[in-house]
Amino acid sequence: MTPVSENVLVVGGAGYIGSHCVRQLKLAGHRPVVLDNLVFGHRAALPPDVSLIVGDLGADGTIASWRHVNPPPLSGSMLLLPTETELVAFGLSNQVDNYERAVAMRAPLDASLEPGAWSVSSDPSTFSRGYVQPAFGPLGGYLVGGYEFVTVDGGSQGVYYDTVERVPVNLETGAVTPRVEDAPLTTQRRAVGTLVHDGYLYVIGGQRSGSGVPEVEFAPIGDDGSLGDFVLRPELPDLAGDGTHEPVTPALCAGEGAIFVVGGEVGGAPSDLVLSAPIDPSGATGDFQHVTALPTPLYETACLVFDGRLYVFGGEGVSTRSDRVLVIDILDGGLLGTAWDDDANAPLPFPRSDHAVALLPR
Repeated sequence: MTPVSENVLVVGGAGYIGSHCVRQLKLAGHRPVVLDNLVFGHRAALPPDVSLIVGDLGADGTIASWRHVNPPPLSGSMLLLPTETELVAFGLSNQVDNYERAVAMRAPLDASLEPGAWSVSSDPSTFSRGYVQPAFGPLGGYLVGGYEFVTVDGGSQGVYYDTVERVPVNLETGAVTPRVEDAPLTTQRRAVGTLVHDGYLYVIGGQRSGSGVPEVEFAPIGDDGSLGDFVLRPELPDLAGDGTHEPVTPALCAGEGAIFVVGGEVGGAPSDLVLSAPIDPSGATGDFQHVTALPTPLYETACLVFDGRLYVFGGEGVSTRSDRVLVIDILDGGLLGTAWDDDANAPLPFPRSDHAVALLPR
């Protein structure tokens, strides 16, 4: 009888005992695949041709542990976009030469999804306006809205912008080419929430004339990354249903046929409100509804949708910065479960806000 060669999943296979099991499986003609969180294991313990998946066996979608990896050389207001072979960050930083610039950073991912050496590319033009929010997708980056003081008749005056600039980013090399002005927002504002999702750029909330705004708009993204015209959609309603909800820098994420607006700053204080709306095939958002509120108010937080759940990571609270990872089930129609779970997932290694999260391919 001819021996059967099989694919074999080895959980914890990068440790001392597991790696010996992997080698014996290979000698027997099998094809081992290793799942290991590398808390005690090491990639070097495995033969180079053995596939390694870094993570924990969390069939229920929980995050069991975190680990530090090679950090990027710059910090700032950044977003992350992984591919199968690279991790690319895009945003704004003043650490290139003390001037605010659009920057991209790229690192190759090894077999264990560890980023290698980072390369940095920056837009040669500097920024004069502030409170600009980046957005990032497969076809490049965008810089949305903003605010600055300008001199008018010998005095200073604050100006809000409807400007949207596109920054082409080569995901394979991380190279940035000079930004170009693209389709403007329908309204002038700063400190908005942004999201690139399924070929559309969404812009929600923000601030104008010192007050929050409830506007929701979106624009299609062309094959070259350029934007079509922005279209206004139904505004964010307040909890009572007879007014508007006006968050500054809310977190946005989408999945399961809906877009979610999480937290943000309302009236100078963090908000615990979460809203959702369906997304139709044209990319348009429907009417927003209030869903299960966060267990604590947060702004400058980050969220993502994965496997039928909504996750929220860290953020600024009323008096302290959070290290919690919150999760809740997504139900039909963009509704959420009855309560957030703030104990199921391992907390972040330290409290943080104004950060980026992304799912790496496995």
